[in-house]
Amino acid sequence: MVNRLLNFTGSVNLRELGDYHTVDGFKIRSHKILRSGDLSGLTSKGQRDLLDYGLKYDVDFRSDSEILHFADPKMPGVIYEHVPVYGSEDYSLETNQKFEPDSGIGGIYQNVVLSRFSQASYRRMFELMLENSEPDRSLLFHCSAGQDRTGIGAALIEKLLGLSDQTITEDYLLSNIVYSDRSNQVITDADVADYINQMNSSNVYANSITAIFKAIDHFYGNFANYLNEALNLSEENILKLKKIYLTSL
Repeated sequence: MVNRLLNFTGSVNLRELGDYHTVDGFKIRSHKILRSGDLSGLTSKGQRDLLDYGLKYDVDFRSDSEILHFADPKMPGVIYEHVPVYGSEDYSLETNQKFEPDSGIGGIYQNVVLSRFSQASYRRMFELMLENSEPDRSLLFHCSAGQDRTGIGAALIEKLLGLSDQTITEDYLLSNIVYSDRSNQVITDADVADYINQMNSSNVYANSITAIFKAIDHFYGNFANYLNEALNLSEENILKLKKIYLTSL
């Protein structure tokens, strides 16, 4: 059983996406995709551990002001890219379609996946994923908490690779365990179902992920169209991503 949470010293919500299963009989390779919160607090040992784990690409979704005060450490051999996700625009699609955005966090997430500014950032993340073809080399993407901007990025990756909506939602909800009062967590897939059942508000959080795909389906027809039209990913790109990041069970 994979330990999802990587407790490298000074890390925040640093998690492994490896070993999640797809609906068609594959799984994500370990040491290939990592999601995280703020990296500025990584100690020297934490940095060494992350490098030993295979870190190659560091994709930073945060704003200029966040980076100014809490810059990522410069680690040898790591390719760093700053691709801020939050822009100032609202829904950017010119359309006569009526769409009622979700309230709360779900509506914010919908705005992000429909924003041209944000789409360009996630497109760049996928471009770097296409470059990350060496075995056991990891691409890490992160924001401050590793929950919202990172959660959307993870949902897009996981949907492309073929994970079920349930698995995508469960991975998103793991942040609630990380930010609970537990200490020295060891989080495995087996923890997820138990924890979700204990959360009175879990459906609200889950609806934030549902909202993403609701908006995509409304404006683009389906997720495949979104990948092609909004993120400029061709069928060849998608097949290459699956080849790089998936392996047989």
